[in-house]
Amino acid sequence: MEHHNQYDSRTSQTKNITAYEVKHYRDNLLGVVQKQDLQIAFPSTNGSSCENKVQYNSSGYLVGSIFEAYDRELANLEKHNRPNGIKLKNLAKIAAIEEGDFFAARQAFLALLRLGGECETSGRQRTGISDSVQTASVISAAEDVLTYFASTDFSLFLGAIHEAREIAIKGDSSFPDFDPSASGPSPMFYPLGQVLCRLGRRLIDPKEKTYSKLIGEALKDLALSAAMLLHIQNLTLPAPPEVRWINIGGERVVPDGEDKRLEPFIWIASRIAYLPEPAYEAALQGFRFILATGNVLVNKKDGYSADRMIQLLRRWMVFPGHALICLSVKAKKDIKPVEDCINEIKQVGASVTADALAFVAKERELALRPNTA
Repeated sequence: MEHHNQYDSRTSQTKNITAYEVKHYRDNLLGVVQKQDLQIAFPSTNGSSCENKVQYNSSGYLVGSIFEAYDRELANLEKHNRPNGIKLKNLAKIAAIEEGDFFAARQAFLALLRLGGECETSGRQRTGISDSVQTASVISAAEDVLTYFASTDFSLFLGAIHEAREIAIKGDSSFPDFDPSASGPSPMFYPLGQVLCRLGRRLIDPKEKTYSKLIGEALKDLALSAAMLLHIQNLTLPAPPEVRWINIGGERVVPDGEDKRLEPFIWIASRIAYLPEPAYEAALQGFRFILATGNVLVNKKDGYSADRMIQLLRRWMVFPGHALICLSVKAKKDIKPVEDCINEIKQVGASVTADALAFVAKERELALRPNTA
């Protein structure tokens, strides 16, 4: 090329690199780097003998970027700046739609909800039932992400809600460490409820009816989980409301003199009451306690004692809708106490569900009645 330049009286063979070329080669380089990036192995956390098995494989580049964006948003919150979740939203979209990396996509969604929980504890995030969507908030970002999931893959959408629901109830503690007799819902409970409620009010097109119903069912599950926590902590659900207690932010609040632990249930019940028909009807139809179990089998080697199995069953009470297919106990003498516990849980579940249904139905009536503030 230099000889061509020498030959020409005026240099014409070479030119400056254009901005388009710079971006083109930069993208090519990033592509090569990502292909050579090591895969991060996420080990199983179920505590079984399969601990060394890989549960998820995901791109270290994407997951690392998600963690970095989350840490940056936390730093902003500590400086009293409102996090906006924009980068996490974009990373979730890239992971779900462009890369097909569903694990990374879910991590970005959960990171947004955790940020919402951090904002919740600092008193900076929760909005009212009828507030307009803020374009620069972690709640609206998480809502957009769940919308991406709905348009990408059904299992991604359902898996993200399922995982978020469990964390919203037990926090980031492992299931064996979860103590329903002393724990309340985690701060993530509120942002998840807001996201589901907002999306449930948007997905009213007949083509989106399935997703709308799933959202109604998810909100119902959150309400029942909160109700079961109250029962385990020897609190009864409040009577169906006669009036709406509304504070400045538009929140349904606990009446004066009542135990503040009632707030999560009352709060989520008010969200269900404001859902459009498809989602509300799905929530209403789903208000039944389901604890599907198989036979209680004897397994001397891997079975549990009756006391241990009863402890586990009482933890699962807080997650209505889950199924325990096989219950293994160590000896025949453990079968009867475990069966008695299952029957007790079913009776409690039926009673709590009936009370929750009555509360939500009355709340719906008040929500639709004009001028009842």
